[in-house]
Amino acid sequence: MKATKTSITSLNDLPRKSWEAHALVRTNERVLYPHTHDGERYDFILSPRREAHRLIVFFSGDARRDKFQPPVFQRWSWADKFPAHCLYMSDPALYRSETLGLTWYAGAAEQDYLKHIWGIVDRIADQLGVVE
Repeated sequence: MKATKTSITSLNDLPRKSWEAHALVRTNERVLYPHTHDGERYDFILSPRREAHRLIVFFSGDARRDKFQPPVFQRWSWADKFPAHCLYMSDPALYRSETLGLTWYAGAAEQDYLKHIWGIVDRIADQLGVVE
């Protein structure tokens, strides 16, 4: 499999749905969910799969800002290779600086990104009926 990385400029054809209601739109298509929480932007792509009982969560590594603009997703084209739902999270910190390319989802003094991301993952897993 070829590692693929893409940013918002390559995802124009991807449907977008609101996550503000904290509920998934029941669909079997890949969807981009832009989401804002406590002034921070959390973007994710969900690729649901019929009959799946597992959820794989993908995070992104370095996003060279001369090539990619947020949100940035890695391996999003791999979804069809897995017998599971796939969730791709972009790093919210990429919006804090035009030159920042890598923060490992560390967050900021006033915002714990991973705590909120875990809440998103947990809610999605619950709504999709993912088995623990």
